[in-house]
Amino acid sequence: MKQLFQIYPPILFAFGLLLACESDIDDSMTDDYDDDGLDSTVVMGDRTVTIEQVNGPYSNSISAFCIDPDGNLFVANGGLLYRQYAQDGIWLLLQDYREIYSMLAIPNGAILVGSERGIELSNDQGDSWLVVSQVEGRVNSFLLLDEQTILAIVTYPGSNSTPTEFLKSSDNGVTWVQTTMGTAEVIIENLHQCNDDLYGIADKTVYVSSDQGASWVDLAASYTNPRNIKPRWVACDQQGTVVIAERYNVLRKGQDNWELIGTLPQEITHLAVDPNGKILVFTHEGVYQEDPELAFKKIHYNLYDKKINVAAFIQGKWYAGVEDQGLWITEDVYNRWHQIGTPMSLRAFGADQNGYLYALSDMEPKGLFSSRDRGFSWDLIYADGIRDFKIMDDKLLIMVDRNELLVSTNLGASWNTAGKPEGYLSHFYIEGANGKLYSTANNLIYEGTSDGSAWNLLVATDFSITSLHVLENNTLVAGSGYGVLKSDDLGQTWDSLFTIEAETYISINQSGEYLATVSKNGVVISDQQGENWKLVAITEGYNLNYPFTDHQNRIWIVGYNPEIGEFVTLVSLDGGHQFDYVTYDNFTNPFALYFSNNVKSSKVYAITGYEGLWEIVSVD
Repeated sequence: MKQLFQIYPPILFAFGLLLACESDIDDSMTDDYDDDGLDSTVVMGDRTVTIEQVNGPYSNSISAFCIDPDGNLFVANGGLLYRQYAQDGIWLLLQDYREIYSMLAIPNGAILVGSERGIELSNDQGDSWLVVSQVEGRVNSFLLLDEQTILAIVTYPGSNSTPTEFLKSSDNGVTWVQTTMGTAEVIIENLHQCNDDLYGIADKTVYVSSDQGASWVDLAASYTNPRNIKPRWVACDQQGTVVIAERYNVLRKGQDNWELIGTLPQEITHLAVDPNGKILVFTHEGVYQEDPELAFKKIHYNLYDKKINVAAFIQGKWYAGVEDQGLWITEDVYNRWHQIGTPMSLRAFGADQNGYLYALSDMEPKGLFSSRDRGFSWDLIYADGIRDFKIMDDKLLIMVDRNELLVSTNLGASWNTAGKPEGYLSHFYIEGANGKLYSTANNLIYEGTSDGSAWNLLVATDFSITSLHVLENNTLVAGSGYGVLKSDDLGQTWDSLFTIEAETYISINQSGEYLATVSKNGVVISDQQGENWKLVAITEGYNLNYPFTDHQNRIWIVGYNPEIGEFVTLVSLDGGHQFDYVTYDNFTNPFALYFSNNVKSSKVYAITGYEGLWEIVSVD
């Protein structure tokens, strides 16, 4: 239990003055509040909350990934390592920050990573790591030669004279020995295994080894006048013939020289072979497949014209690491790719009755994303500036920057105009007790039909509105910069229920009692008439957000203190009469969790600015 919080006389005096301050709007709103009803002593306890990340790594450049024999996915993202369990889809951030360059899943279930620390081994699915070999260079890639033999390729970026080093392990990565692999004076930048041979990319040629690297032969050695090449990638086609990719060209090894297959319109970033043996070329703007008539045919378009850094076909699915856009997945390269991990900088989110998730991102690509697999993969369903979105029983409603409302009845597959109200709408509110929709814009209140197809200006108030509730009998309750106000005639006249010169958000609990957060001060609660207010939480110096009530009637409040740069989260299990401080048993990021009323499912979700989407599992 935390210590007993007591407001000292100077603080209580200032708080009482604020409560009694009269606003300069109109006389009907300046009823002084008698602060004798506020108890100066508030007891707050502690609650431990268990949360689970459900979206995976946020959008960033993926440096490496792998899948172990049990189907668990490991992703290195921006210096962080994530694991996603195949059984429950839950993601977990593993260990601390370090740069990771390469990764390999071994048949025995162990995981290897090449990092700034050297070669690391985990035998417990990433829960703990052991540095098994320290290297000065960069472990650029691993190659599994057989069930137990592994080759690690060490390069020295920025050096034009230091040759490639090879480390070899014959015991599933436990011990490593250095071997020249017959290339003491050669800088090999990329290795590929085709059948029983190894192929290595060097500066101006390709080497091949048929004895696991003990000796190497220049593939162009037999050419009398070989073409001058600058290879970047190497692979083998369905006949086992070596294919290389330069910056724009793809060439095949011929009898007498390198033969040009085709030239791509964008820079080539990866070369691969599909399960049917056809060459796939990944570029800055999409994926191309070898075609008998066109040389290469573009087969998909939805990777946002970004560089594809790494790609692989694993357990029946294609995975691609896209620069600044995270990891993507598809069952078939002809089909649409799906993003793994919620996009960065989430501003709003929600969940419908089917359990599908929705997230609104402010970073490129901006727009509204949806997920049908509990956040594992995401699709961009509207790529435009969106101010807010509303999940309704059978449709989605979005508010776009051109002050137009669009509606979708097919989960975002298509959109139709739903209305274009005059004025600038800021965001939606929950449906009113009368079944209509309401929105505000500073001091304006708009009223819309239940389907959002028609809107009109309901009233222009004399105060800025922070939050709004529409009750039965045309009663409005609003939070403002002057406390809590109430209108019994749809906003024509207003009475002050709680007056304070501080940004105030109003909520109504399950019992019909009024609950308000007062920035820089705390949380207050009243009866069903908005009278007899009581102080229930003190958060001096913190700007408090809107009180969020989940489906279990727990109330969550998040605050931020800009002077000290700290967040605080409060939770109440009794409708707002007692609040406790929240600590998270597995979440130490300095960013706070933010909740949303735009959730129709039975789960409780929250977001952070840069760590994506989380699910509240339990409160103890």
